[in-house]
Amino acid sequence: MGRAISLYQQSCDGGYQTGCARLGELYEQGDGVTQDKSRASALFQHACDAKDARGCVGVGRLYIDRTLTAPNDSAVAMLFDRACDDGEPTGCFELAKLHETGVNVAQELWRASYLYRQACEGGVGEACWRLAAMYERGAGVRRNPEEVTANRRRACQLGYAAACPVPKGP
Repeated sequence: MGRAISLYQQSCDGGYQTGCARLGELYEQGDGVTQDKSRASALFQHACDAKDARGCVGVGRLYIDRTLTAPNDSAVAMLFDRACDDGEPTGCFELAKLHETGVNVAQELWRASYLYRQACEGGVGEACWRLAAMYERGAGVRRNPEEVTANRRRACQLGYAAACPVPKGP
């Protein structure tokens, strides 16, 4: 892990903003480094200011967990929306959660389902799982058992353990 940290730091110092965002993720989680959300915040903000979508997702998550104080209610949604528009599936996923719950944005289940689909197609397993739940409830989409099954299967394939069937015992 030490080599990865060093390379991310070098890339960040060299102006490669994704390196800053990746390093921020390590500091946010305490993965291979001492957890330091203040350092993570600075790295994420630097990357986001330079138009790196992953950095904007990091800043938004720090607003949600109250590590940072958002300047206004719409700031979080705007960060995730920007990241989603820039092709970052986790931005779509985080924005979908806001629209599903109505936190910081209007509750729009149809929009949440659309964004979950984008994130699922982008490889976010939990997004597939949440989309399956929406199809099961008929929330924002029509109930559709085939979509429930397909999205749960995809979530499991993407490594989202909660979606994987539990093997039956002997």
